[in-house]
Amino acid sequence: MKECPDPEMFDRLIRKQVEDEERSALLAHLRQGCMACADQAWPAAILVEELGFLPPKPPADAVTGEAVDTAAYAVAVDGAWRTATAELSRFQGERKGAALIARSLLQDYQSFDAIPPEQRPGFGTWAICEALLAESAALRHEDAIGALHAAQLAAGAADHLDQVRYRQELRADLQAQAWAELGNAQRVADQHRLADLSFLKAVSRREAGTGAPRLEARIAELVASLRCAQRDFGEAFRELNRAESIYRRMKDEHNIGRILIQKGVYSGYDSDPEGALQLLEAGIAKLDRSREPRLLLQAVHNCVHLYMELGNLQEARQILLVIRPLFQIHGGRLDEIKLRWLEARLALMSGHHERAETMFREVRDEFAQRGLQYRASIAGLELAAVWMMQGGKDAQVINLVQNLIHRFRDLGVERETLAALLILRDQLRQGYATAEALLLTAKGMEKLTQTRRPEGEERRG
Repeated sequence: MKECPDPEMFDRLIRKQVEDEERSALLAHLRQGCMACADQAWPAAILVEELGFLPPKPPADAVTGEAVDTAAYAVAVDGAWRTATAELSRFQGERKGAALIARSLLQDYQSFDAIPPEQRPGFGTWAICEALLAESAALRHEDAIGALHAAQLAAGAADHLDQVRYRQELRADLQAQAWAELGNAQRVADQHRLADLSFLKAVSRREAGTGAPRLEARIAELVASLRCAQRDFGEAFRELNRAESIYRRMKDEHNIGRILIQKGVYSGYDSDPEGALQLLEAGIAKLDRSREPRLLLQAVHNCVHLYMELGNLQEARQILLVIRPLFQIHGGRLDEIKLRWLEARLALMSGHHERAETMFREVRDEFAQRGLQYRASIAGLELAAVWMMQGGKDAQVINLVQNLIHRFRDLGVERETLAALLILRDQLRQGYATAEALLLTAKGMEKLTQTRRPEGEERRG
């Protein structure tokens, strides 16, 4: 079974409404380590097959080869399914209240250790841990600190899973998942040293688990993101190669595509635009576009940026025309602003200065309104470059750069950015600065946002 089955199939599996061949395929798919389907099938199908509820098959007769006492085995199997179905009902009940409990924990406690010791066992359930991980994922792109808080509680809940109710190997899998997601949340919040420690725990837990390949691939992907943020691209690619190898063994084309896209993005960060484009285009070709439309938009956005970097403005322009409707359907407002930013840069590179000026001003103001001051500043420098190209606005340019210096000093932005702006300001005052110098400074500032946020940048994921 190459693709994930319809969730309805697992309901039919639990009710014994599937043929033997279909049942075998579904259970084989679960044993491959598909975390999404495990969510659907847990705990009934896994309990039956994996936790030992299913009795061993009766031995075969040495002469006839036929199983001995098959009637008793059939009764035992029916009992196993009844037990598993009852467990499923209990677990679904847990899930109904888990989201509310997770939100309550987020409101009341800063960490799992802050929960009174006598209450912790009650929160150490699979469903609550899942719900906290879901909260973390939902917050990741809007509130990095909130996502980190939820991931910290999820890791605590995973470490307090009931040792009687959940088999050790499955507990280890969920703990590995929770610690890996905590490491990723710490990366997003720029807590790189803590993220390293969390990933070490995740790998250790995974090694004690069921050996689910998808879990290993997921951890490798997340570690790669941290290594990229640390600008250790060699190690990032080694982790991505590990994940890609797993997905290729599983013949999972969509996730192979995701890894290729990630490699393409990192290659772009590592100053290899030609290689980045090849990887991005190969990844896009493998994606199931209905599964992750935002991933497709992000990949295409990167392609446009790279074509512009390589000077192929015609190709960039054509892609922008095609993807704009897709951004309106699948993208959020911030995605649209970033797309508008690309269009402003394309207008500038094409010599349409008045149009570029209008769009850079809009982009700068939109970022500022959302508290994205660092990105607003980059767009502001590009706007200043347009002013210099138009001539007669030198005083405005100097004033803009001076305001950025004051703002960044207040925010505590990294020294290299402040130093670049101070040099630029002095060049402007002496009449040496050019529009190209402004654009180079803006590009250098943007590189900081690609792998890590500078100190003082907003924490919004």
